[in-house]
Amino acid sequence: MPSPRYAIAYTPLPSSPLARFGASVLGYDCFDRLDVPRLLLPRLDPAVLGLATVEPRRCGFHAKLVAPFRLNGSHQADVDDALERFARTHPPVAIGPLEVAAIGSYVALVPAQPDAKLAEFAAACLKDLDRFSAPLTPAERERRTTNGLTERQLQLLARWGDAHVLDQFQFQLRLVGPISSREAELFKAILSGAFAMLAHDHVELDGISLMRQDDAGKRFFVLARHRLTGV
Repeated sequence: MPSPRYAIAYTPLPSSPLARFGASVLGYDCFDRLDVPRLLLPRLDPAVLGLATVEPRRCGFHAKLVAPFRLNGSHQADVDDALERFARTHPPVAIGPLEVAAIGSYVALVPAQPDAKLAEFAAACLKDLDRFSAPLTPAERERRTTNGLTERQLQLLARWGDAHVLDQFQFQLRLVGPISSREAELFKAILSGAFAMLAHDHVELDGISLMRQDDAGKRFFVLARHRLTGV
């Protein structure tokens, strides 16, 4: 029987306009674990959007803090308890307004003004919760060893199982991808227009979520979301 995978992420409150926007682009609500009506975008066939969002839909609308991992003999409740304690000792982190950006073969929402405090928070989360992660399997490691990784990123992959952590971390809520660079620019333009009504909202990383994927063919969903209440 396949073992589940877990991830630690920022997921906006499900009632927020940001969460509803992300779910409508992906066609999936990772809190309710349900398909939802897809956003109708000008100049874009809904079927094309469906194909371009297959991978983000599987992952749910989130910003990764700790990449998917299998448990190293610990239990789901152990991870959730640790995450709750972490949330009690860390205050919310300002993100500010978001903008649509093309990042490699993906289109995502990213902070309009990046702040080092987000990377610091993600690093603290990684270092605190890595103790629950089993080593990557050879197949998992191969999938994460993509072309174009720098020497520093390969070192991070070897140590943490993720090439994009610590000083290489970038906060992003993925919407579309992987697609070609030309397609990414097209989706960026279309999604920027759709996101315009929310582009001036000040977003706050106010909670952290434990997500679970039952097996490789299933979608991630939110098991628990803990509000950050530290001073």
